[in-house]
Amino acid sequence: AKERMAQVVALASDDLELLDRADRLRQRLAATTPAAPSRGPAPGTELLGAAPEAAAAFAKAEVQLLAYYRRPLAPRLEGLRRMLRGNDAALESLVRSYRAAAAKDPVAAVAANFRIAAAYHDSALAMFEVPPELEPRVAASLRRSLKRSALSYLVRARDGYRRSIEIADALDRTASVNRWRHAAQSGLAGVDDLLRRQ
Repeated sequence: AKERMAQVVALASDDLELLDRADRLRQRLAATTPAAPSRGPAPGTELLGAAPEAAAAFAKAEVQLLAYYRRPLAPRLEGLRRMLRGNDAALESLVRSYRAAAAKDPVAAVAANFRIAAAYHDSALAMFEVPPELEPRVAASLRRSLKRSALSYLVRARDGYRRSIEIADALDRTASVNRWRHAAQSGLAGVDDLLRRQ
């Protein structure tokens, strides 16, 4: 649903009435959405076939992932710049943790690159949201500004999904590797669709 909303925002960038309706629908969705990633295996999924040291580093990054998703990712009116900088810093810290796990084992690299891509993907979708209390013309201006960051995140997500798939393709196709590879393929399709519509 969030991806469809991002597509509507991208296609209707000058239709203020449609954008206002999209913002209200996004608010209702946000109220019912859990603070956890919705793509791929659930956080805390065991990395079968990974070296113990890599699995431990990945598990540590999974804890950080849950903390990241508890942050308000969508822009809010009060402290907007500070919130965006804080989210960027938290995301970069999360990426470093997953890269550390990825460096230890190829199975962990498949899963970690997927998680990195999914975090960028979800963060990009959140940037298509603007505080609903803004006057429509101010919201349109903010939306254009945030769109640049969102597009950068979508490109990083695409790269991470591709990296996950490439590494998986070089490994034996275990059920664990296939699970992460399939999730990366699904995420890549969603990101490619969003990027085509921009």
